[in-house]
Amino acid sequence: MLRIIYFINNQITKYMKHVRIVGVLFGLVFLASFSCSKMNNCEESEWINIPFETLGNDTIVYWLENIDEKKTNVFVVIKNQNDFEKYVRCNYEPMEIDFNSQILLAGRTKHHQCALLGEQRIVQKCKEIHFDVEVIEMDCMMPDNVFYFALISAEYSGYKFRLNVIKN
Repeated sequence: MLRIIYFINNQITKYMKHVRIVGVLFGLVFLASFSCSKMNNCEESEWINIPFETLGNDTIVYWLENIDEKKTNVFVVIKNQNDFEKYVRCNYEPMEIDFNSQILLAGRTKHHQCALLGEQRIVQKCKEIHFDVEVIEMDCMMPDNVFYFALISAEYSGYKFRLNVIKN
Protein backbone atom coordinates (compact mmCIF):
# COMPACT_ATOMS: atom_id res chain seq x y z
CA MET A 1 0.00 0.00 0.00
CA LEU A 2 2.85 2.37 0.84
CA ARG A 3 4.40 1.66 -2.54
CA ILE A 4 1.17 2.64 -4.30
CA ILE A 5 0.90 5.90 -2.33
CA TYR A 6 4.59 6.64 -3.00
CA PHE A 7 4.10 5.88 -6.73
CA ILE A 8 1.00 8.13 -6.98
CA ASN A 9 2.77 10.91 -5.07
CA ASN A 10 5.74 10.68 -7.46
CA GLN A 11 3.47 10.85 -10.52
CA ILE A 12 1.57 13.87 -9.16
CA THR A 13 4.86 15.65 -8.36
CA LYS A 14 6.18 15.05 -11.91
CA TYR A 15 2.87 16.20 -13.40
CA MET A 16 2.82 19.41 -11.31
CA LYS A 17 6.42 20.15 -12.29
CA HIS A 18 5.45 20.00 -16.00
CA VAL A 19 2.34 22.13 -15.40
CA ARG A 20 4.45 24.79 -13.67
CA ILE A 21 7.04 24.80 -16.49
CA VAL A 22 4.35 25.11 -19.16
CA GLY A 23 2.63 27.86 -17.16
CA VAL A 24 5.86 29.81 -16.77
CA LEU A 25 6.60 29.46 -20.51
CA PHE A 26 3.12 30.72 -21.47
CA GLY A 27 3.53 33.63 -19.07
CA LEU A 28 6.90 34.59 -20.54
CA VAL A 29 5.57 34.42 -24.11
CA PHE A 30 2.61 36.63 -23.13
CA LEU A 31 4.81 39.21 -21.40
CA ALA A 32 7.31 39.28 -24.27
CA SER A 33 4.63 39.81 -26.91
CA PHE A 34 2.92 42.50 -24.84
CA SER A 35 6.10 44.45 -24.11
CA CYS A 36 7.40 44.19 -27.71
CA SER A 37 4.12 45.41 -29.17
CA LYS A 38 4.21 48.43 -26.87
CA MET A 39 7.90 49.18 -27.59
CA ASN A 40 7.74 48.85 -31.38
CA ASN A 41 4.30 50.37 -31.93
CA CYS A 42 5.07 53.49 -33.94
CA GLU A 43 1.55 53.77 -35.33
CA GLU A 44 0.43 55.75 -32.29
CA SER A 45 3.48 58.01 -32.08
CA GLU A 46 3.29 61.53 -33.48
CA TRP A 47 5.14 63.12 -36.38
CA ILE A 48 7.80 65.53 -35.18
CA ASN A 49 8.90 68.46 -37.36
CA ILE A 50 12.67 68.57 -37.89
CA PRO A 51 14.27 72.00 -38.30
CA PHE A 52 16.36 72.37 -41.45
CA GLU A 53 18.27 74.88 -43.53
CA THR A 54 18.10 74.98 -47.33
CA LEU A 55 21.01 75.53 -49.71
CA GLY A 56 21.01 78.18 -52.38
CA ASN A 57 18.94 81.24 -53.20
CA ASP A 58 18.09 83.34 -56.27
CA THR A 59 21.74 83.83 -57.25
CA ILE A 60 23.47 80.76 -55.80
CA VAL A 61 22.21 77.60 -57.48
CA TYR A 62 23.02 74.02 -56.46
CA TRP A 63 22.46 70.83 -58.49
CA LEU A 64 23.41 67.14 -58.39
CA GLU A 65 25.85 65.25 -60.60
CA ASN A 66 26.97 61.61 -60.77
CA ILE A 67 23.42 60.36 -60.19
CA ASP A 68 21.27 57.86 -62.08
CA GLU A 69 19.82 59.98 -64.90
CA LYS A 70 17.25 57.31 -65.78
CA LYS A 71 15.42 57.62 -62.45
CA THR A 72 12.59 60.11 -62.06
CA ASN A 73 13.41 60.75 -58.39
CA VAL A 74 16.93 60.60 -57.01
CA PHE A 75 17.62 61.00 -53.29
CA VAL A 76 20.99 60.96 -51.53
CA VAL A 77 21.92 61.46 -47.90
CA ILE A 78 25.33 63.13 -47.78
CA LYS A 79 27.23 62.59 -44.54
CA ASN A 80 30.80 63.59 -45.48
CA GLN A 81 32.85 66.02 -47.57
CA ASN A 82 33.88 63.37 -50.12
CA ASP A 83 30.25 62.57 -51.00
CA PHE A 84 29.46 66.29 -51.09
CA GLU A 85 32.23 66.87 -53.62
CA LYS A 86 31.13 63.83 -55.63
CA TYR A 87 27.43 64.76 -55.95
CA VAL A 88 26.93 68.49 -55.38
CA ARG A 89 27.76 71.31 -57.79
CA CYS A 90 27.22 75.04 -57.43
CA ASN A 91 27.44 78.07 -59.73
CA TYR A 92 29.48 79.92 -57.04
CA GLU A 93 31.74 78.77 -54.24
CA PRO A 94 29.65 76.20 -52.30
CA MET A 95 28.97 76.87 -48.63
CA GLU A 96 31.10 75.10 -46.03
CA ILE A 97 29.27 72.31 -44.22
CA ASP A 98 30.45 70.84 -40.92
CA PHE A 99 29.56 67.18 -41.45
CA ASN A 100 30.32 66.46 -37.78
CA SER A 101 27.22 68.43 -36.84
CA GLN A 102 25.07 68.36 -40.02
CA ILE A 103 24.06 66.03 -42.84
CA LEU A 104 22.69 67.05 -46.23
CA LEU A 105 19.54 65.61 -47.76
CA ALA A 106 19.67 66.15 -51.53
CA GLY A 107 17.47 65.14 -54.40
CA ARG A 108 16.36 65.64 -57.95
CA THR A 109 12.99 65.11 -59.61
CA LYS A 110 12.61 64.91 -63.38
CA HIS A 111 9.39 66.42 -64.63
CA HIS A 112 7.73 66.19 -68.04
CA GLN A 113 7.22 69.97 -68.17
CA CYS A 114 8.65 73.09 -66.53
CA ALA A 115 8.48 72.93 -62.74
CA LEU A 116 9.80 74.66 -59.67
CA LEU A 117 10.42 73.76 -56.06
CA GLY A 118 7.55 74.50 -53.68
CA GLU A 119 7.37 73.79 -49.97
CA GLN A 120 9.78 71.45 -48.21
CA ARG A 121 9.11 69.69 -44.92
CA ILE A 122 11.11 67.22 -42.87
CA VAL A 123 9.39 65.10 -40.23
CA GLN A 124 10.42 62.25 -37.97
CA LYS A 125 8.40 59.30 -36.72
CA CYS A 126 10.19 56.69 -34.63
CA LYS A 127 13.54 56.06 -36.37
CA GLU A 128 12.44 57.26 -39.82
CA ILE A 129 12.89 60.69 -41.42
CA HIS A 130 10.54 61.79 -44.23
CA PHE A 131 11.71 64.52 -46.59
CA ASP A 132 8.52 65.91 -48.19
CA VAL A 133 9.10 68.01 -51.31
CA GLU A 134 6.49 69.84 -53.36
CA VAL A 135 7.10 70.16 -57.12
CA ILE A 136 4.90 72.78 -58.80
CA GLU A 137 4.12 72.47 -62.52
CA MET A 138 4.44 75.55 -64.71
CA ASP A 139 2.84 76.37 -68.06
CA CYS A 140 5.74 75.65 -70.40
CA MET A 141 6.10 72.15 -71.87
CA MET A 142 9.89 71.76 -71.69
CA PRO A 143 11.10 68.83 -69.53
CA ASP A 144 12.73 70.06 -66.35
CA ASN A 145 14.78 68.99 -63.33
CA VAL A 146 13.91 70.22 -59.86
CA PHE A 147 16.72 70.02 -57.27
CA TYR A 148 16.26 70.28 -53.51
CA PHE A 149 18.69 70.39 -50.60
CA ALA A 150 18.19 70.50 -46.83
CA LEU A 151 20.69 70.48 -43.97
CA ILE A 152 19.62 68.74 -40.76
CA SER A 153 21.37 67.84 -37.54
CA ALA A 154 23.84 64.93 -37.69
CA GLU A 155 22.02 63.36 -34.73
CA TYR A 156 19.67 61.83 -37.35
CA SER A 157 22.44 60.13 -39.37
CA GLY A 158 21.50 56.65 -38.09
CA TYR A 159 17.86 56.98 -39.08
CA LYS A 160 16.14 55.57 -42.16
CA PHE A 161 15.36 58.25 -44.77
CA ARG A 162 12.43 58.44 -47.17
CA LEU A 163 11.69 60.95 -49.94
CA ASN A 164 8.09 61.94 -50.69
CA VAL A 165 7.58 64.05 -53.84
CA ILE A 166 4.22 65.79 -54.08
CA LYS A 167 3.45 67.12 -57.57
CA ASN A 168 1.00 70.02 -57.90
